Amino acid sequence: MDRNEFTKKMLSKDIYLTQKERLHIINESICDTPKMLKYIIAIEELSELQKEISKHARGEHNWMAIVEEMADVYIMLETIKHMVDIPSNAVEKAINIKLAQL
Repeated sequence: MDRNEFTKKMLSKDIYLTQKERLHIINESICDTPKMLKYIIAIEELSELQKEISKHARGEHNWMAIVEEMADVYIMLETIKHMVDIPSNAVEKAINIKLAQL
């Protein structure tokens, strides 16, 4: 999505999707795109977030860009979770284990 269009939508009224609607969209995208391509897209989204974090660390005020790339990464993580059949409770447990180590 174009960054200006994203920014406009972020500054306008809230957009709400239910968990069911989100899952439906993710499942549709999985059906419409070959798995290997989905994995490559996930890698690219992670790279884009990395780039924006690096810019921010160098002093660029790119809050909106980081938010947009984080959203893309969250979507891809959820997509991969469904593609690999990872139960949500497994991810939650793993997060709790990692956080407890901190």
